[in-house]
Amino acid sequence: MIALVVMPLISDCPWSNWEAPALVFCEEALCAWIKTPANAWSSLFYCGVGLFIYGLEFKNKDKKLQGYGLMAICIGLLSFFYHASLTRFGEICDLSSMFLIGVFLSRENMERMSWITQSQGRIFFWVANIISTGLLFWIKDLGAPLFFAQCMFALSLEIILFRRGRGASTYKYIKMSLMAWISAQTIWFLDLKQIVCYPTVHWIQGHAIWHVLMSGLTWFIYKHHTQITKSRDSGHLI
Repeated sequence: MIALVVMPLISDCPWSNWEAPALVFCEEALCAWIKTPANAWSSLFYCGVGLFIYGLEFKNKDKKLQGYGLMAICIGLLSFFYHASLTRFGEICDLSSMFLIGVFLSRENMERMSWITQSQGRIFFWVANIISTGLLFWIKDLGAPLFFAQCMFALSLEIILFRRGRGASTYKYIKMSLMAWISAQTIWFLDLKQIVCYPTVHWIQGHAIWHVLMSGLTWFIYKHHTQITKSRDSGHLI
């Protein structure tokens, strides 16, 4: 008697009826609820960093940095959803969580430049995030360039503050952040373009390493901003 092996049709797989994302990384998609396991599970490194930051700042009662910790947790959860589902909706959720950090850093440095007050900063934070996320529904490939622009804007203001003698007491954490970012982006590019690519290896991927490095970068940025927030009154995130 010959046993027949019936392979599942693509249309029978979880998430198959959802729109595909704009970016597709190296890891091969499985017919499963978690389609790219390495990329999905590695996203939770953000949650670990965020929980640790929130725990530290819960004791210090710094609401802004508590909020930063919650943002890192949000990135981890929504990135997990994106890589588990591999859908356009998941991609938008993931990018919207990244915008939280980009806008937060821009807002912080705009306040330090005395361009806006803390109350204006709260309005800016939510309006900029809503607009940034809304644009993704019209411009499919905008996410990564917009997040990059937000971070570069925040960094440019940091450089101006440093030159004006209003910078942090040390910039070792910014240097460590830049090293982590350059390493992460190099791996991100090699994985996206499938230059270094092992699609069937589901326990480690280039994009998964990117998640780990970016989680470390999230921690370094937090350490940098602890120097700033401790030198002034603790503000509210919202």
